[in-house]
Amino acid sequence: MFGSRGWSQKVQFILASSTLGAMTLVGVMIVNGPMATAATPSPTAAATVPRWITALKLSPAQIQQVQAIEAKFKPQAQSQQTQLNQAESLLESLLVKGASNEDIRAQHQIIQNYRRQLETTRLEAALEIKDVLTPAQRQQLAELNQQRLTRLRDLVLGSGGTTPR
Repeated sequence: MFGSRGWSQKVQFILASSTLGAMTLVGVMIVNGPMATAATPSPTAAATVPRWITALKLSPAQIQQVQAIEAKFKPQAQSQQTQLNQAESLLESLLVKGASNEDIRAQHQIIQNYRRQLETTRLEAALEIKDVLTPAQRQQLAELNQQRLTRLRDLVLGSGGTTPR
């Protein structure tokens, strides 16, 4: 959002948003691409297989369904992410140029709307993926995502779990 601090702020936003839940992280991965991929994907795989798919041991039919869901949501989510990034850049520009408080608040509202739209898209993708997974796979995915959140918190906040000052 604001230069090099943008990544950290986005991660803190994700960590602070309790409504995202473990399944929505799948939606985030669809939008942003896999954060970690399998070390040894199948030689017949056309693309690198995300680690969570390998860990959950999805069947070929499930993999195909997840890929179809990704194909359905990724263009929309990427477009929304681009709009959000542009709106955040404009806000930064308004702040630097000394725009009126009214203009800054209006731009902030636009950013909030873009974030809401993007989170809705991510949630819808996650809900469709949830329906592809078995109950055991959903449980395992929740555990994997909890581990991911813990690693992100440690990375962003440090091992003490408090916000750096």
